[in-house]
Amino acid sequence: MKKARIQSIVFNALIAAIYIVLTLLLAPFSYSTQLLFIELRVSEILLVLTFYNKKYGSGLIIGCFLANLLGSSLGIIDWVFGTLQTALSVLTFYLVSNLPIKRIYSLLIGTLINSLHCGVIIGAVLTYTYCNIENAFVYFLLQFLGVFIGEFIILIIGIFTFEMIFKNKNLKKIMCS
Repeated sequence: MKKARIQSIVFNALIAAIYIVLTLLLAPFSYSTQLLFIELRVSEILLVLTFYNKKYGSGLIIGCFLANLLGSSLGIIDWVFGTLQTALSVLTFYLVSNLPIKRIYSLLIGTLINSLHCGVIIGAVLTYTYCNIENAFVYFLLQFLGVFIGEFIILIIGIFTFEMIFKNKNLKKIMCS
């Protein structure tokens, strides 16, 4: 029991560290919406792990919070709402993993739901932070679409990546037990 607990703590620390490093290393894509309004936070690929094992959720949430604390220019609004968005994504993937349908369909449903609420929440934060009132709706729609598209692309890549990784039964046993 003690070994399993230590292993879980170590995995979550690794997941948090990988999330932070990927986010900060790719900061122009992670935090900026200047790339045709598309935000590509590559570290979000790790969210797919929570579909396979809920124990990775805390590492992702802590990693998101620390990455936003260290790298986001938005300050407390991103620390709070960015982290809550990640927590909601973790919960979503966990919930859809229990659906009585084929795994790939559950993953796709989770990806769509996560991309939608990420677009709404982060789009609203960016609109609140950067937009004047007269064109707020158009600005929100552009931010929503940019964040939605970026999140959807990253999560689809995550699905294919982890599906291929977990074809290795030994690796799957280590990561999903």
